Amino acid sequence: MHLWRPIPQYAVWVVSTEEPSRQLGFITVHLICWLLIYILMITMDITDFLGIKQVYYQATGRPAPATLKSQQLKSLHKKVRHPSFLGFLMIFWIHPFMRLDRLLLAVVWSLYMAVVWRPGVNDYNYVIQQQAAKRSVM
Repeated sequence: MHLWRPIPQYAVWVVSTEEPSRQLGFITVHLICWLLIYILMITMDITDFLGIKQVYYQATGRPAPATLKSQQLKSLHKKVRHPSFLGFLMIFWIHPFMRLDRLLLAVVWSLYMAVVWRPGVNDYNYVIQQQAAKRSVM
């Protein structure tokens, strides 16, 4: 990332945000996207997904919880590496100004998602089921 250089002289589009309602619209969309990312991380049990939970149990000397993932979760992870990518995709595309470097990033991200993601109805139902389980615990 430290080698990324913006290309400010090539603007693909520029939407004026001087109007308060337009600025509020972009801010609202971005806040909704970040909220979506946060909710999906909780739904997917991000601490377990990243291995933080396993390190915590090992460091505190506690017995590890059952580490066997359900077949539904394994199936979902094969098709959708992480559902928060959708929120990031929206953040990349819905922006008041699109420079050439940002367009490149958005196009590559979109192509990656179009080629790699293949979720089905069972995957969707599993995510909804997990989200309901998390809500009942909170």
